[in-house]
Amino acid sequence: MSEKVEGKGYQLGGYTGKGWLPGQSGNPAGRPPNIRYLSEIVRELLKEVGKSEYKDKTNDELVSLALLKEALAGNTKAIEMMHDWTEGKVAETHLNVNVATTPEGLKAAQERLSLAQGETEKLLVEFPKRQ
Repeated sequence: MSEKVEGKGYQLGGYTGKGWLPGQSGNPAGRPPNIRYLSEIVRELLKEVGKSEYKDKTNDELVSLALLKEALAGNTKAIEMMHDWTEGKVAETHLNVNVATTPEGLKAAQERLSLAQGETEKLLVEFPKRQ
């Protein structure tokens, strides 16, 4: 199974020679038939029409309504989930600020911040928010 590769300094099949050879699959049969992922099962269940008193609603509509009810009751996790589903998750951004903690350094940083705010206001006037 293993053989030295001339001029390469290693043998096929790795250190022991028992590993996979080039072009050989570790899973030659592929995914077994009739095996379903949990995500597939959940998607199918969500598409089904509800089996409760809401016979005209799909399960995904019922889940969305339940989440909305929780959000309206003030559940912050539900509010966050509703926002993420409708608006998309907010990407975290980090701003590195180097400020000398001396009075002069703080004053210089405050001036830079004021200039940046002024530039932002100019851009907002020049490129108004589209509705």
